[in-house]
Amino acid sequence: MSFENDIYISLVSGTNENSWEKNLIRFLCTLLKRFLSRSVKTVFLDDFNTEEQRQHAINNSAAFLIIITEDYIKSNISSKELDLIHESIHGNFNRIFKVLKTDINAERQPSTIKNLMSYNFFEKQSDQDELQTYYESKIFDIERNYWTKLTDMAFDVYKIIESEKILKGVPYIFIAETTDEQNNNRESITRELKRLGYLIYPDKMLSKNPALLKIEVEEYLQKSFIAIHLIGNNYGELLENSEYSLIEMQNKIASDYFEILQQNSDEFASKIFSRLIWLDPDMKISNEKQNLFVERLKRDADLLKGASMIQTPLENFKSIVIAEINHKKSQILNSFNKLSLGIKVYLIHESQSFEKISTISAQLVRSGFEIIHSPLLNEERNLLKKHRQNLTDCDAVLIFYDSNDVFWLKSKINDLMKAPGYGRKRSFTAKAVLLDCENILPKDFLESKDFIVIENPCDSSSYSLDKFIDKIQMSVK
Repeated sequence: MSFENDIYISLVSGTNENSWEKNLIRFLCTLLKRFLSRSVKTVFLDDFNTEEQRQHAINNSAAFLIIITEDYIKSNISSKELDLIHESIHGNFNRIFKVLKTDINAERQPSTIKNLMSYNFFEKQSDQDELQTYYESKIFDIERNYWTKLTDMAFDVYKIIESEKILKGVPYIFIAETTDEQNNNRESITRELKRLGYLIYPDKMLSKNPALLKIEVEEYLQKSFIAIHLIGNNYGELLENSEYSLIEMQNKIASDYFEILQQNSDEFASKIFSRLIWLDPDMKISNEKQNLFVERLKRDADLLKGASMIQTPLENFKSIVIAEINHKKSQILNSFNKLSLGIKVYLIHESQSFEKISTISAQLVRSGFEIIHSPLLNEERNLLKKHRQNLTDCDAVLIFYDSNDVFWLKSKINDLMKAPGYGRKRSFTAKAVLLDCENILPKDFLESKDFIVIENPCDSSSYSLDKFIDKIQMSVK
């Protein structure tokens, strides 16, 4: 889609032209002009006299720059503007670039974007609890931090503006979130990989709830071919109602994910996914919990599945990362290019079934399919709207049924029948019901509606999806 405007900039109405915010915007546009080899079209709230004009500008902007300040949070006008932006992007949060001038806790930020990654133009002094923006700090801090951060943001905005010209199918790399003292190292690695054309996960803040975190990280890993973990001095804050930190839990999830891939095909697992764990060579462990974690990493094979642990200076580690990518890339990409048919499979399941479907997801990903999961009850504002959109967008549907709630199953089957009324223009390439419990509905009832029936004993964690996968692949030959 072509857009009239490059960037819609959301900041407090009436912001002074000589303010920190307006200077940031000018510097950003200067960098973008070099990237794009043309002027940058930006629009602001104050450019419009009517609500209709503002709505039109929002709907016709490629990217959105949201500058969060204390005044922005308090502004009703900014809040309404942000709601319009949220409605306009249709869930594509990659188009939003959140900027923080000072450290504002996520819980105080607008709810629609509080979980998005931010570009932080502030630093906390190590010797005093004082916040200051890069632009207002010493000149060497400006050069080292402000401009580096600004260039990173300009490059990311450029990719969104030029997204129609960027080749699709660029592989993702998962770089696990880390502790504050390793954030600069994480950003340094992220920066170099982005310059090489790779896309980086996570693209939003990870949940602090262990169950939700597992779901988020697994979905990222399914789309990535390398995961990188950075381990430093600190253990990090504990997750909600957990004895584990975000850093340790991400590693555990990645290790378990590799094991699932191995269960399906040991050879294939090593071809499509690998992990690199970096230990800071200058590590000065700050507490006993971190010391125990590092010792477990070194001794416990279960935490190192699919991983190489490396303790070397950061620049050496970057070279190792690039070498690993180059070593695996042709093999990995060839594997995916042969398998991937551009097929989207909508995996319909109840929220409590997330724990059971890891094996199913891995099998489908292994066959090159993109997985669309059922919306989470606590994540989606409009579950029904999202569900219907998924039925419109997908190519095939697999219903995972494990609750004996026959009314739920019948409602999902009826939804598929009604899909043309939701806007679906083509038939499903395949439809299947995986019965992970007693089959309450007669098998011939399901087959009469053109469903493949996959029956599975309740005590088995292995699922035979061959008929479903074969039918999809036959439809595109």
